[in-house]
Amino acid sequence: MKKLLVIMMVLALVAPAAAMAADNLSLSGQVRIRSWDFENFTDYSDDAADDITKDKAEYIEQRFRMQAVVKATDNVKGVLRFDFAEDKWGSDNWATHRYNESSEFQVDRAYMDITLGPVNVKAGQQFMAVGQSQVIRNNKPGVQVTIKTPVIIELGYSVEQDADAKAGSATTGAPADDEQNLHFSVAYKSDTFSAEGFYGQQVTTNHVSASADTEDTKMVYGVDVKTSVGPVKINSELAFFGGDNDLTGASARDYVGTQFNVDADMKLSDMVKVGVDLIYSTGTDDTATETKIAYIGDPFGKLNRSEGGSGNNIIDGDLGPLGGKDVFDPFGQNLGALGIGADVVITPVSGLDLLVHLMYLTAQEDAPTNSGLYDNALVYNLGVTYMLAPKAKVGLYYTVVDPDFEGSTDSDAASNIGGLLQISF
Repeated sequence: MKKLLVIMMVLALVAPAAAMAADNLSLSGQVRIRSWDFENFTDYSDDAADDITKDKAEYIEQRFRMQAVVKATDNVKGVLRFDFAEDKWGSDNWATHRYNESSEFQVDRAYMDITLGPVNVKAGQQFMAVGQSQVIRNNKPGVQVTIKTPVIIELGYSVEQDADAKAGSATTGAPADDEQNLHFSVAYKSDTFSAEGFYGQQVTTNHVSASADTEDTKMVYGVDVKTSVGPVKINSELAFFGGDNDLTGASARDYVGTQFNVDADMKLSDMVKVGVDLIYSTGTDDTATETKIAYIGDPFGKLNRSEGGSGNNIIDGDLGPLGGKDVFDPFGQNLGALGIGADVVITPVSGLDLLVHLMYLTAQEDAPTNSGLYDNALVYNLGVTYMLAPKAKVGLYYTVVDPDFEGSTDSDAASNIGGLLQISF
């Protein structure tokens, strides 16, 4: 309750100041309600015995998001973004933690933004990504420096659970675990072409005792290219993953992975847009010593591109081609993927979009015979959105994943029906 009162007091003080200095404060935000009805995504079986415990989920969730940008000068800004009441309807938080620090109030951006000529510095809790925002995607405290010359140079550092900032563990006397993230990119952009080369690294130090540490290092490097060929817009990315942990014996792991995707979109008319996606992602046949990875940082990426792939963003990126699964490792067993997809967006009248996205995915590495792993899948995404009013949208979406298992294992399709009601301001 005290935290809510503090927030109310701050807003009460800010409101008069905002009225007096509107030019220095901009507010934006979004309110959304989403519904979900998942079935069979756990084991791809219609067995009624495990519906309640494993395979079926029905719920409604909501979020009220606000962002405030406060300008000290034209070149100095403070950015704050926070979410109120982000939770599922009917959860215990509504009854017992309505005014507590649980999921009802979250701050995900809080940073300063300073521009000095060609140099921009952002410091604080912020979003950091490279390329298509899928191989590196962190939202953590840190600093990011961007230098705009004929090429754009960016360096970023973020940290989580920094051991140097915390007391020792109550059980072992060791500091808490810590994670350090670094990224570097060089980009060139023009009106019709852009290319970005990038490198990223994440080092996690695990303090297993008061005197012993282990380090887990993951890295990625690659290139992202966007261009146009006549009416066709192309967005592609190639990435290579590596790294290892410093454990020995059966626990030792090397991190591996090579992935490539290309998306081509074309506007046929004011009513019709079409697109094609190609997916390539290596697996590994040496699972005893190697682990495939498809991203570093928060697992939001999953082919979530705002610039391309209309079929991959039918709920503004929240629902990908495989629901919550990653198209670069859809089978979840280090098998990788080969895939092709096609999408079409039809706008019969202003404000109404009809969306269709079809994708075929197969494992890059063969699944063991009779393993119970599915070797390929057909994915269907259908959706319709309508603008009820300016900046007010309603949507209905339907996803089906139809897998084909190796061996004698029977498989049933998984599905999800999703609904969306959203306003932006």
